[in-house]
Amino acid sequence: MTLRTRTAPLLLAGVLLTAPAGVAMAAPASSTAPTAAATGSSTPAAPAAVLTVGLVDDVTTLNPFSTDATSLADEVVGLSYERLTTLSANDFAVSPGLAQSWSQSLDGRQWTFTLREARWSDGTTVTAADAKATIDRIVAGELEQQRYGADVQDIDSVSAPDARTLVITVKQPTRVPEHLTFPILPAHVWDPIGDDRLADFTNLPTAGSPVVGSGPFLATEVRPGEWVRLTRNPQWTAPAPHLSEVIFRTYPSPDAVADALGRGEIDVAEDLTPALLASLAGKPGVTAVAGVGTGFTDLALNTGAARTDGTPIGDGNPALRDQRVRAAVSKAVDRAALVQTVLGGRGAPGTSVIPPAYATWHWDPGPSANPAADTAGAAALLDAAGYRLGGDGRRAGPDGTRLTLRLFARQEAPDSQQVADLVRSQLDAVGIGVDVTTMPADELATATAEGKFDLVEYGWDVGPDPTEQLAAFTCAERSHDDNGTLVAGLSDSFYCDPTYDEIFDQQSAETDPGRRATLVATLQRMLYDAAPYVVTAYPDTLEAYRSDRVGGFVAQPAGKGRLLFQQGSVASYLAVTPVAGAPAAPAPQPAGDAGGPAGSGTNWALIAAAVAVAILLVVAAVWWTRRDTGMHARH
Repeated sequence: MTLRTRTAPLLLAGVLLTAPAGVAMAAPASSTAPTAAATGSSTPAAPAAVLTVGLVDDVTTLNPFSTDATSLADEVVGLSYERLTTLSANDFAVSPGLAQSWSQSLDGRQWTFTLREARWSDGTTVTAADAKATIDRIVAGELEQQRYGADVQDIDSVSAPDARTLVITVKQPTRVPEHLTFPILPAHVWDPIGDDRLADFTNLPTAGSPVVGSGPFLATEVRPGEWVRLTRNPQWTAPAPHLSEVIFRTYPSPDAVADALGRGEIDVAEDLTPALLASLAGKPGVTAVAGVGTGFTDLALNTGAARTDGTPIGDGNPALRDQRVRAAVSKAVDRAALVQTVLGGRGAPGTSVIPPAYATWHWDPGPSANPAADTAGAAALLDAAGYRLGGDGRRAGPDGTRLTLRLFARQEAPDSQQVADLVRSQLDAVGIGVDVTTMPADELATATAEGKFDLVEYGWDVGPDPTEQLAAFTCAERSHDDNGTLVAGLSDSFYCDPTYDEIFDQQSAETDPGRRATLVATLQRMLYDAAPYVVTAYPDTLEAYRSDRVGGFVAQPAGKGRLLFQQGSVASYLAVTPVAGAPAAPAPQPAGDAGGPAGSGTNWALIAAAVAVAILLVVAAVWWTRRDTGMHARH
């Protein structure tokens, strides 16, 4: 996940989360990480076996390389195209996908993958040449690099000695299978699409012509602002899923999604707020699920903006170049209060940049990580840094300049503004002034890339491999000059420490899991101490489904994670089973048709247009930092 994936779903925490957390929720279904050979039914699904999912997201492209791809688009792509490797729904472990097995050479520099027999939906055989063409395209392509460059950066060469054998040679010994969870595309479809056409190629299905894929389902109909329909792939060579169709329906707000679930218009509700989850938990036939999330929210601190060549840029407050001041800001933030007030208790106070969902990699600072504000500790650090408290309750430096910081929040996300207001009051308690400004995403992107900020409120969706997240703090991920144009990297704190970079490279190349975990913990501890970020919270994922109509969901991670929109896994879609005799959700109708969705009198044509505009704003709000994490989680 690669990105400042500040993905669209993370903005969704964007809807105001203010409900109390007192309603008991069902635990997510346990997971046994079903594989292609063990999941689904051995007989074709009945025509009426349709799963309808409601959410606040949209699709305008199914091009996996597009900068306009949303979280929903990534989910549809993940169902339509197989990956060489997948991630277990049980514990995120690397598992077989299109590649059924693999081995590493003794010197660690060559990986050999054996592909299982498979066919594209048009009947063409899937071969290792398709996988080679996809990887070669990512290695060489400019647009492709924006999404998957981090996954292939260690690859030196790729060969396909026969139809079912793929050989990848890497520049240095490193774990390759973890990074191959991007979609493998049919070369006979994608090779003719050159660089001059790629950015505009939407890959949307046309009437009678679904996308050509090898996944369990195929996108057969896309109506932006309304719905996406996928049907079971007749060429899918693993046991068939129980479902014949999956439909994603777009709604203008989380409230509309919740209403649709209550009316029986959809089977699964995504993008819920704590208040909505609580309201749904008491409804007959509905199961509400609060699962552990795979992302975090944060305050990024401008540690001293500079380009990759070291040239200073921006106008950040020089006080934040002092680690003691940054640590004081961190101590002054009451994370527990933020979780209760902003997330309605649906989450946990943040500590380090790898969330607890990834138990193998998460580093816990222990008792030193007080989730409440430590105002005394913050005051002591500020005193030591020379920022003394005046009679007016404000701190000033040795030259008499008041310590006032600019905090930028996201205009499109009410929760971001709520966090900013809380942080302002919390920093005020230790004598730091805060000027809060909300701004549109494009302006925020520019300000951050140029280093013209002090604090920025945002969040990350984190992928299962820690390299992708930890890379955001390397010196090379600061903004850089490209023929006179300033280009943002992954870093929005401009943190740069050569020692950190050295250890980062070591963990990236380490193949022993235990030794690598130690290095990853060291990096997280360095970031915790240096405080380029204040990790404020780990939001839960909030979903609900009609348990009177569907069941069998597989949670990721097992027993406590999310049900759909998982990291590198489509296990739930293969395992979901309709309840015998239960009525299906009504088929969606085009906007403007008589009756509209669920027979309501709503003007859905206008709503669809509004949703399209809103989704475009969200996409604009997040793409500036987006890199891929495989299959994005939603928050």
